[in-house]
Amino acid sequence: MVDPIVAALLGGLAAAAGKVASAAVEDAYGALKSLLIKKLGVNSEAVEAIKRLEARPDSEGRKATVAEELAAAKVSGDIELTEAAQRLQAGLDQLPPGARTQIQLAVGNYIAQASGGSTATVSVGHGALGSKT
Repeated sequence: MVDPIVAALLGGLAAAAGKVASAAVEDAYGALKSLLIKKLGVNSEAVEAIKRLEARPDSEGRKATVAEELAAAKVSGDIELTEAAQRLQAGLDQLPPGARTQIQLAVGNYIAQASGGSTATVSVGHGALGSKT
């Protein structure tokens, strides 16, 4: 399960990069990022990872690094950050359906994403997970 802070942050960035973010989403994203900077420091690994992702918002590797750095910073239990993430997520949820389809979040291993009625699959080796062939 992806941490709600990570999910909201990446969703907000995806909306901004896709130019589908409302002013409320942009404000909530900025507020969450500012709070992260305040709590972690402008030169923290997590904040640096966010800045690098903002430069290349389509980079799956950079998304994974942001998730990893935020997990390492142990932000998931922070009440203020959680509330800021909830406000951002609420803004994302208010975007029109067409805009929401442009926001995809995938963090982890063995992930396939599909959009526009297409399909995606993940195959991990022959006989993966101990299945008999």
